Order: sequence, then C-alpha cells, then structure tokens
Amino acid sequence: MDIRYLRQLILIVITLQFGMLQGCANYVANQIAHPQKSQAEIVAPEAFYAPLRLQNHTDCQAPCLHYVTGTPLTDDKPLPLENSFALSDMGQTITLSPNEQHWQGTVILIHGYTANWSWMIGWSNYFQSLGFHTVMPDLPEHGSTSIDDFSFGVRDTSYLKPLLEQLDLPRPWIIVGHSMGTIVASYLAQATDASGLLLLAPSSPLSQASMHAAQAFHPFASRFIPDSSLEAGSQRALAQLKIDDKQTDLREILSNWPQHTMVLNASDDEVIGNQWIKDLAQVRPYEYHQLTGNHADILKPTPASKKLVLDWLNGLTLQPTVPLAPLALPATAK
Repeated sequence: MDIRYLRQLILIVITLQFGMLQGCANYVANQIAHPQKSQAEIVAPEAFYAPLRLQNHTDCQAPCLHYVTGTPLTDDKPLPLENSFALSDMGQTITLSPNEQHWQGTVILIHGYTANWSWMIGWSNYFQSLGFHTVMPDLPEHGSTSIDDFSFGVRDTSYLKPLLEQLDLPRPWIIVGHSMGTIVASYLAQATDASGLLLLAPSSPLSQASMHAAQAFHPFASRFIPDSSLEAGSQRALAQLKIDDKQTDLREILSNWPQHTMVLNASDDEVIGNQWIKDLAQVRPYEYHQLTGNHADILKPTPASKKLVLDWLNGLTLQPTVPLAPLALPATAK
C-alpha cells in the first residue's frame, strides 16, 4: 500500500472519529441545556385538588410561573388520595391525616430536573398535615411554566422570589428541594431569609451530575458515548446556559448560609451517587440522614423520613400553634 494513501486513510479515520466525538458532545450539551418537559397535568379530575386543600393556579399571562398551592390540612378524619393519582408521575397512593403538632408558616417545595410540581405532592401533603401552607412551582422550562430560561437552578430565584412575595405567604418560610431543585432551594432560601432548608437527594455540580444522570437515565446509549464527550458536553452546556460550574455547586452556594439545614439522601441513588454526599458533608457539616431507596423513592414520605423531618422542625426556632378548627369537606369531594 502506498504510504501516502495510508496516511490519507489514517487522517480520514481520525477526522471521522473527531467528528463523531464532537457530535456526541453537542448532543450531550443539547440534552442538558434543553430538558424534556414533564407535563404538569396529573391524571385526576379537578375534584382531586379540593379535598387535599390544593389549588391549581393557571391564571397568569405568559410568560409566567405555573404553581400549585396547599393550605393546612385540619380535618379530624383521614383523607385518602383518589386512586387516579396512582397513575401520576410518582405513582403513589397516600392516606393523609392531621398531625398532633401544628405549626404556622409556609413550605416552598422545588422539584428536580425534567420533573414538575406533582413530584413534590407527597411532602406537600405531609407539611400541610402539620399546619403549613405550601407552594409547588414548575421551574422555568418545566411543566406548565412558560418562562424560557433554563439555568440548572442558578437564575430561578429571580422569577420565584417576586411571585412568592406577591402571594404574601405567612412566615416563617421553609424551603425544600429535590435533586436539581436543591440548587434552586439553596439560592431561594438565602434570597428570602428562610428559617430552614431541607435538601432531598441534593444535586452535585452540573459537570458531575450530567455524568451520573447519563448513566442512570440512558444506560444503553451512554455505553457508546465516551466519558470525554460527556465531559465536553457538560462544559458546552454550561456555556449555552451562560453559567459557571461553581454556581451549581452547593458547597459554594451555601458558603454563607447560617440557618438550620437537613440533608436526606438515598442509599441507592443511581442519579447522584453516594460520593457526592460525602464530599458535601466534609465542607458543609449539616444534619445528614440516609434513607433506604433510590433517587425518586425519597419523594415518598415514610414513617422514618416523617419522624426525621418532625424532629428537625422541633429543633428549629418555630413555635407550634394550636390546631386550627376542622374544615368541612367541599361539596364536590366524595
């Protein structure tokens, strides 16, 4: 074979490989920077909301944040969720009943990447049973929110804070976040002078989170994408989103956060991994507890996780109040 021909052939192969790697990196970047929306509508009739003290707010003009609010659950009798909710994203059926202890205030619950408000409904219902008001927004480029500014949580507070202030919610405020939502929650807690911060399966920085997420959500496809392309893709995504990786790092975000914080992580978290929790704990010595289950299981309150949250609330400077008078069920409830 002519040596010149061989050199040309090698050059063509290298060029093709480089092009494929560049294409993989671009694909990864676009997947990160443009999350696929999870629809905000749950499989349930409007009558589903009222018995659970939930209200769906769709009365704003685009672009705006879609959100659902909850009011304290104060009835004497347990309220079972309708079976239709078992078909929703979280696939859970829960029975609610008021807790003996009641507080006043508001809990803002922030969902994770590609999710929507309904993923937080289990914890919302639990906090409602404790006497709290709740708010569950759809983040930018998620659910039914029409704001087109995805930033992996970095800029979301600029949209959430004005909305929350406009709602004139009772204080104190507690912020709860799941996965990528913990980045939003950490910024929001500081911007709104919240009294407590609860992090559920907290996200690692975008550059790390994208590696784990690719392997967790796309195990087959990720076998054909080199780690170098995943890394390059995450860097390009950061550039597309106009953010720095440090802005998605909870160790940096919470460097000046003085309030009470609790972290609940999953024993088999296929999305975040367990090493990140160890890295976070070394720098931010908050209250940490590991629960049995995976990344999504942590959104389904269990007796163990409820007790941890209740004990944590008792440690905050929040004063329990006398339970409110029972409310009659709406006429539409069955």
